[in-house]
Amino acid sequence: MYAEIPDYEPAPLIRNPIDAVRTVFTRYFNFTGRASRPELWWWVLFVYVVLFVILLIGSAIAAPIDSSTRAYVYAIEIIQTVIIITWLGLLIPSISLAARRLRDGGYSPFMLFIAFIPFAGIALLIMYCMPSRVPQPVPANYPYTN
Repeated sequence: MYAEIPDYEPAPLIRNPIDAVRTVFTRYFNFTGRASRPELWWWVLFVYVVLFVILLIGSAIAAPIDSSTRAYVYAIEIIQTVIIITWLGLLIPSISLAARRLRDGGYSPFMLFIAFIPFAGIALLIMYCMPSRVPQPVPANYPYTN
């Protein structure tokens, strides 16, 4: 009477932040499937902590250097380069996680393009906060072609 739900795979169970980060890294280029809210928010926290720690270490290294010397400029450039490389390394898993989270909330992953519209990112943030939706089975003869 009802058709199979195509490609339904529930989001993995996340018990702690380490599970969340491990799951994101193991599904690095996987844009299919689902991601739970805890997985998304633990990942966001991980990204901010990693970037903050790099900035903190870089500031500690550059602070004792006189700001009028070339060594200070080189230190700042090295810190900026490390931050940019780290951010680029975390960008792909962040995008794939966001696509999986949108799918889990019942939205199309293409809704990520909303982020390019000024001030529309708030709608994306609201979509991330929505609870998971389990797809409903549809009748086998849908759409009705009588």
